[in-house]
Amino acid sequence: MTPTHLTVEGFLRFFEKTEIDFTTFTAATITGANGNGKSSLCIDAILFALFGRARVRDCLNILTNEGFVELAFVHKGQNYTVHRSLLRDKGQKLTVKTDEEDLTERLLSKTQEKLNNILGFSDVLLRATCMSSQDQANFFSDLSGPERANILMELLDLEVWEKKKELAQEWCLIHKGAEEQRTVLQKELLALEIIIQANR
Repeated sequence: MTPTHLTVEGFLRFFEKTEIDFTTFTAATITGANGNGKSSLCIDAILFALFGRARVRDCLNILTNEGFVELAFVHKGQNYTVHRSLLRDKGQKLTVKTDEEDLTERLLSKTQEKLNNILGFSDVLLRATCMSSQDQANFFSDLSGPERANILMELLDLEVWEKKKELAQEWCLIHKGAEEQRTVLQKELLALEIIIQANR
């Protein structure tokens, strides 16, 4: 996934509309004093747009009752735009679009599921591999053993290989069963041939 454009308004430190056009640079450093919103813009906004959650519970700016984050990105050769809005005490709304079609479902949970399938990675993987703020530098090492194993499985796409392994084992069982059945049929055929020969 390659971000191309990010817009936030009424989100955390950003009361006014703030935009980043990622296509205008290849590398950048965002500097500023603590509490100015560097992590809010670079980490929380992207996590919120894609997964509906950030490092803090209340993502709305204290001066407003509504806000949004919109993230445009390219993934597997396709352009996507994710727009997630938030109303105080009302919850979220999520839209997902490509250049050609609106992928938004009637239910937020179904739209999120569709977005998760498009992305093919979890927020935990994103945070553990490339989006940790300085206060979360040990995010991966602080996870439990099984949680770290799950992240590595997801990162290395081991679930696909586990499924292939299961299919191969299933095929072997079916093949073994067919082989055993063939052996039984051959014995029965041999017995019939012996009976036929004996009756001639």
